[in-house]
Amino acid sequence: MRRTRPPAHLIAALLLIAACRDNADGGPVAAGPDDLRIGIVAGRGIFSDVRPPGVDDPDSAVIQQPITVRITVTPDLLEEAGATGPTPRIQMPAVEVRWRTLEGWCRPVHAVTPVAAGADSVSNRLQRPTNAGHCHLVAEGVAAGRVFDADTATIDMSPGAPATVTMHERLVFSWRLQLNPFLAFRRVEDAYGNVDTLPPFTVAISRGAPAFFLNAENMVRATGEGTGAMEMTVGTHKRTVELWAVEEMRRPWRLTWACYGGAAAGGGQVDSVHVRFDATGGRYGSVMNEGIAVTFEGNRTTTTWTAGQPPRETLLPNTTFHTLLRPRELEWSPGQVAASTGNGFVGGTLCEGAPGGGGWARTSPVRAVPF
Repeated sequence: MRRTRPPAHLIAALLLIAACRDNADGGPVAAGPDDLRIGIVAGRGIFSDVRPPGVDDPDSAVIQQPITVRITVTPDLLEEAGATGPTPRIQMPAVEVRWRTLEGWCRPVHAVTPVAAGADSVSNRLQRPTNAGHCHLVAEGVAAGRVFDADTATIDMSPGAPATVTMHERLVFSWRLQLNPFLAFRRVEDAYGNVDTLPPFTVAISRGAPAFFLNAENMVRATGEGTGAMEMTVGTHKRTVELWAVEEMRRPWRLTWACYGGAAAGGGQVDSVHVRFDATGGRYGSVMNEGIAVTFEGNRTTTTWTAGQPPRETLLPNTTFHTLLRPRELEWSPGQVAASTGNGFVGGTLCEGAPGGGGWARTSPVRAVPF
């Protein structure tokens, strides 16, 4: 049987380490891979923008802030060497730092950087990517052909200057509340298609002042229902956004109307029909060009007076009415419009066809008031 032996160079290294560590006369102590540590001492968290488009300057393609790592020895080795820090008595092996990223869209300038003799640190830089996001740069310390330790830096890449800006055409808000102009943004992208979720902007009221104004917090306020506009500036882009200040309709509302002089079924005469609809609150739907869809939900009570008969009351629970809300007016379907009075809405009619199929002699407008 043939007996295997370790390679000669490995035996020599082991003998050298043993000799150094066992040297009782205070000679040098050699550091092995297990005695070494690596740590990022500068550039652990970097904030930068993506590469400027259409710029050939080499410096613009590299983030100038360096990522610096330092190679140290373990406290156990320092104690063995009788030192409180690196001293000539500790012999450092040849070390190199290998750099890699966890994301494929970013990469370091150098893949490998050796640590020069007599040095304990080395730096690298990141090539400026075109992607926005977090790039994680890993520095691995390698000695004797194996990784002994690693540390990670995070580079936060922000989008570049806005190249495409898309805004909502209209913003609707309760005039009793304030509106954040930031809600006007639909999408902002730089030249590479990176989405900017926090683009810097300025805002100014361009129509409707002084009823529309900006308060001290740069929020849009209104003194009542109405329409206006604001101009949003994002980089070199200017956009105008229409403003609708409307009544708050989530409170309980009472709707009443009346119908007079209709023919009853069987030939009688309906003196009048009075209707009361108590809505527990409005439920907002989509915003359309015609207005904001609002659904009133509640109980409807109808009182009918017919000649020669006692009043008859009918309750319809869980009834709904669909409306369109616009500044200073509310449209009942189909096409009946009530105007704001400052404390509710009046106008239009919700009278259905008369019980006998004929028309009503007259109708009263709908009155919608909060209660």
